[in-house]
Amino acid sequence: MRVDSSEITTNGSMSASAFATWLLRIGDGVIGVPDKDDPQDSSFIEIPDSLLIKPGPESLKTLIHFFYGDTTLTTPTAVDLSVKAIVSPTNYTADDINEQILRMVTSDGRTYNSLDTIQPNGKYTSDFEGLYPIEYLNHLTFPRIPPHELKLKIHCPIMLLRNINQKQGLCNGTRMIVSQLLPNVIEASIMTGTCMGKRVYIPRIKFIHKSPDTPFTFSRKQFPLKVCYAMTINKSQGQSLHRIGVYLPQPVFSHGQLYVALSRATHLTSSMTNISNLKTDGIGGPLQVRILRKWKHDVRRYETWYLGVNKFGDAIQILGQRTNQSYIESVLNVLECYTISDYSCPKLDKYQKFLENDFYIDVGLMSVIEHISDTVSTSLNPPRYTISFSHTFTFYFFSYYIGVLSKIRDYTKIGGESFILLILTDESGSEIAINLWKDCIGNPQKFDRTSLHPPPATTVVTVTNLKPSISNGPSRPLPPLPGTLTTLYEMKSKNRSELLDKTFLVRASIKEFVYQNSWYQTTCPNCKDLIFRRGENWFCSAHGHIDKPNYTYKLSIIVSDATDTITATMSETSCRKLLKSTLDYFLSNTPLTDGRILPQAITNHKEEPKKCPSKCSEDHLQKTYVS
Repeated sequence: MRVDSSEITTNGSMSASAFATWLLRIGDGVIGVPDKDDPQDSSFIEIPDSLLIKPGPESLKTLIHFFYGDTTLTTPTAVDLSVKAIVSPTNYTADDINEQILRMVTSDGRTYNSLDTIQPNGKYTSDFEGLYPIEYLNHLTFPRIPPHELKLKIHCPIMLLRNINQKQGLCNGTRMIVSQLLPNVIEASIMTGTCMGKRVYIPRIKFIHKSPDTPFTFSRKQFPLKVCYAMTINKSQGQSLHRIGVYLPQPVFSHGQLYVALSRATHLTSSMTNISNLKTDGIGGPLQVRILRKWKHDVRRYETWYLGVNKFGDAIQILGQRTNQSYIESVLNVLECYTISDYSCPKLDKYQKFLENDFYIDVGLMSVIEHISDTVSTSLNPPRYTISFSHTFTFYFFSYYIGVLSKIRDYTKIGGESFILLILTDESGSEIAINLWKDCIGNPQKFDRTSLHPPPATTVVTVTNLKPSISNGPSRPLPPLPGTLTTLYEMKSKNRSELLDKTFLVRASIKEFVYQNSWYQTTCPNCKDLIFRRGENWFCSAHGHIDKPNYTYKLSIIVSDATDTITATMSETSCRKLLKSTLDYFLSNTPLTDGRILPQAITNHKEEPKKCPSKCSEDHLQKTYVS
């Protein structure tokens, strides 16, 4: 069982701990009211209302839209489809659900018909073929054999029904997403496992069914695939699902089968998490937000930041970085609303912090991001937030700005292009200058000059999709390491241009080690991003569950020489040089203590005179680094 114990509910619905206890009692068969017709072998188990969609003629459609929605059905992605599924007790029910969902999908499709033949189990008779015409054979269905008529569509999820090539990831139960439907082969990409993203080609193969109940041996040549928006409970075993819906038009066969169905998901989604309930250095539950802003730092190009606001007016910074960056930029759009789950909440450093929160949401490839209707989440006019950008950033666009027109001027660029300058004042008295270029002023549907009246008239102007940027100029090459010593006083006496991206060699001693919360941090061995505990395992927003994390140092030092004192951040390399080992090796020989207590082996290095190179980097905004 993989229930996320970090999730906390605050609205009276079942908590994670109560859900885990309830699941264990189901698995042990000690819960339920005995059936009066068969009290020894059957019982009825009541499902909490917080986990139910109310029964009715439209309940199945409601379940389908709740799990897949219009966005997943029209523009699906492998990441989105790989973490969700609907399960039911029987193949018949699962096939019916798959047919309904496939009819909702608008992409191009193709129907593949099988070649069905039979061989008699006994003595051949002349009228054998007449007794079993081909039309009859086409209607036969058997377990673990695809149907005669296999309907597929581009970008629909499919499941492999046979082991074809285990080294290539083509095993029974492997889930894939269709990319091409060719006459004699199907091209698909694997959605899960170690071969995730691998492009594969699936041919037709022959299926044989022989049973003492039939007078013949049945043979069907067909693609070993089936659509898997929905699957049986038994097939869901071993699948890595973050979101699962259980459809039970008839009772399950046993307590164990119900336990398998309900325990596929790692946490509850019966209630949404509020931003105010999130905790630093933890894993957050499902969260609904509207994206209001998007920006990048001009040097930290591997970071893309978003401002998310929920319906209560709370705001949070959201980050897609490094491995996750391009994917997050492709799915998150300004002014759109999303449900986000499976993310971590690392602590912000002072150079990342623009809101009052001490942490941000780190989203990635393993996060579940679902586009939702505007009416579900926040208003189009949420409270305005003040973001303090004291350093150099590129703003991709603001969503909107509302203000009273103060001035309007016509100007011409050096190249001859005309533009209009607007000066707007908001309710706080702050002014913003907005340039309207030819794409705007030349389109009467976007801009009407005659409706703008400067003071003394009062004209309220709403401008959407602002796109300002601040340039930092050409990048500076990194100079070679100097050979002469510099004092700390000389470093502090220099101005910004003299310090930026320069490296200085100083001789100083460590007076104190400085850190927040912990002197080390846990990172993903694949992408080096911060990871946090989820139950007994670790979770990375880009790579999901991690069995063993990497440990890295997280130290700053107060260093002093005869002239002055400064605070500097130690790089991983400088920490390794100081302690003469990696942190993994250091921890293997030293018990892993409370991260708030610095081990004696590190504090022993205080007051030791050291010759060390120090660099002031724009990447950390004039933060001194000991490298």
